[in-house]
Amino acid sequence: MGYLLLWLESLTCSLLFIGVAVACIARLRERWRQHVAVALAILLPFGYYTALTTLDAIVEIRYRVQAGWFWPAVVLTLAYLGGAILLATRGLMRSVPDNRPAAASWPRGKLSLALAAAVILHAMTFSNLDANAKQSLATVRAEATVLAMSVAPLRLPEQDNAALVYQQAFDAFGPNVGATSLWPPIWHEASEALMSDAQPKVDLRHIRGEHPEQTRDETLPPTPAFDFKNPALGEFLAQRAGELALVRSAAAKPSCFFDRDYARPTFDMLLPEIQGLAMAGRLLAMHARWSAEHDDLKGSLVDVGAMYGIARHAGAEPLLVSLLVSMTIDELADATVEAVLNGRHATFEDLAAVQVEGGSSHRRSLVRTMRMEEAFILNSIANLESMDLRALAELTNGHSPPFISRLGAIYRVFFLSDDIAACRLAMHEYERLPTLPYERYSGDASELQNKMVRSPPGIVTGLLLPSLGPSTEVAFRADAQRHLAQAGVAMHRYYAQHGTFPESLAFLSLVPRDPYNDKPIQLTKTVNGWILYCVGPDMVDEGGERTDRSNRVTREGDLTFQYVEPQSANEKAPSESNKSK
Repeated sequence: MGYLLLWLESLTCSLLFIGVAVACIARLRERWRQHVAVALAILLPFGYYTALTTLDAIVEIRYRVQAGWFWPAVVLTLAYLGGAILLATRGLMRSVPDNRPAAASWPRGKLSLALAAAVILHAMTFSNLDANAKQSLATVRAEATVLAMSVAPLRLPEQDNAALVYQQAFDAFGPNVGATSLWPPIWHEASEALMSDAQPKVDLRHIRGEHPEQTRDETLPPTPAFDFKNPALGEFLAQRAGELALVRSAAAKPSCFFDRDYARPTFDMLLPEIQGLAMAGRLLAMHARWSAEHDDLKGSLVDVGAMYGIARHAGAEPLLVSLLVSMTIDELADATVEAVLNGRHATFEDLAAVQVEGGSSHRRSLVRTMRMEEAFILNSIANLESMDLRALAELTNGHSPPFISRLGAIYRVFFLSDDIAACRLAMHEYERLPTLPYERYSGDASELQNKMVRSPPGIVTGLLLPSLGPSTEVAFRADAQRHLAQAGVAMHRYYAQHGTFPESLAFLSLVPRDPYNDKPIQLTKTVNGWILYCVGPDMVDEGGERTDRSNRVTREGDLTFQYVEPQSANEKAPSESNKSK
């Protein structure tokens, strides 16, 4: 009702303005001056309405947001233009007796008072709508705070908080955590080797601030294998022994809480610890591989266990970037434990250091993360009241619509409610996706992504809402790799107890399930080992045919955890201390 009243008042004001203008212009003597002056008067409101219509067109065409104001603006413009031309024609029409324009006798004073009253009423209506919008912003801000606090981790006693120990390690890394450009070349070579070994979910190079190509040319020759026995790597790791000890100590603690202001969720929340956790995970992976190559299988598995601890701590925060780093470290730990146990036999005591959590799920964590993302977006919209959107321009790389910061009241009155509703609807869909079976998720995610491209959900929401669909795909893959690692470590524990690997997974009281088809993961024996596998995102059972790890965008092949017996007693033979009892 308020918008209809605003529409009628705007039309009334513009036509009264033309009436006053024609009444004044009709007193001019020269006809050409009368016609020129009336034409100019008509163009003033027409230009205003044209600007509003153009603004609506930009929103719906360029930003593809169906706000629904374009056609009302067109009708208003045409209604004004028709009424203005009719008033001008009737007003300049001359009477027969005195040959004067009819508008010369119009009461200018009364018309001016009517125009002033209409403008005041119009301004009051607009102001009331804007006040209601501002009041709704306060409600949205409160909603964002409640939503953020509902998923925020609990503050921990200092003696149980791993964050304090992590911070000591990060301080030892250097003044700029994550800035490894000054680290020796052996660090970068080992990092590249670790990434090529791990089945890709999140490219670790993004964490270093680099921008790798999205695909890799399949005609390029494979990267030469990195020698984790390299003395230079051992020397580098020895120099970092203090940081490694701190990281292991922190990873062993039950929980982690980094002090963040979750009561005021914003996208510019500083997260320096995230890069530090990613670096710590890679450092442990390097040391695990180096220890395994030097027959210290127990020390290697202790490092792997610490990696799982770091992944658990990173995933405890309800932040999307934290969860992605958690899944990255989890992936790295899965690949590392597979590599260090491949061709080796660990004792039951050694394997006790590796606890692969089977009860948790990255997809469940993702639902919680989506709620925090919703809180971020709602709070950002709520803070538009100040209209100081330089932070928004930085977040969107300067792509924020210019009218938001310059005409804030217009945005609040005409677009804010749609933006808030669009945010809630879009985030509800993104929270739902991780709970679906993969086959249904795949179709719904594709449909949602196409819908987002065709018709973004609101102006500011469309700018702030990241592409969250792929994060669910990442979570499916992370859960699959975790289940494979869980079963793989169980296979090695069985060997440590019985001196032989089982023929099936029946020895497990609960066989981990394949997240892609919701069936138990599968075991297949090979001539010199075995393969555990999930069918992978292509949903095709290829009998353990491994995903091409050199192709970071492939959806073909199975996800696997493999074991290959050593070719001879001299090749990766276990030490006496690591023989099963």
